[in-house]
Amino acid sequence: MSKKVGTLVFAFFLFVLIFEIRYYIAGLTAKKVSGYSPPLTMATLGSSMKPSAMNHPNVVPPKAVPILYYHSVKLEAGNELRMPPDQFEEQMTYLKDNGFESITLEQFYQAQNFGGALPKKPFVITFDDGYADNYTTAFPILKKHGFTAGVFMV
Repeated sequence: MSKKVGTLVFAFFLFVLIFEIRYYIAGLTAKKVSGYSPPLTMATLGSSMKPSAMNHPNVVPPKAVPILYYHSVKLEAGNELRMPPDQFEEQMTYLKDNGFESITLEQFYQAQNFGGALPKKPFVITFDDGYADNYTTAFPILKKHGFTAGVFMV
């Protein structure tokens, strides 16, 4: 691996580490100030997306934003990391039909840390590991619904 590529990889992992630490610290602060809410999942998307009110006068509650993460969109029996394409399509249709709008990780970061604007019902989609089907199968479905996603390559 060339020195330039190695430097870029190191910078990327450093950025992710810093982001994760900031997110962890923010979560600890939120626990102390307002109590802890478990992460949102696909099962909770139908419920209210409003965070509980915080009682501290100097803290503005961040908007709760579900982050849906996937690995692979491919039919493979017995592999829990893979979601069949028809099931992925159903989830994306549900989100679109119920007024959810995907946002990028950058939009989420800006909103959480600097008060950037978000749509009424935002959510983030990520894919771990960078399977080829993220592009060949998931991307056309995302494009059909007007959604964006982040892919974390191995």
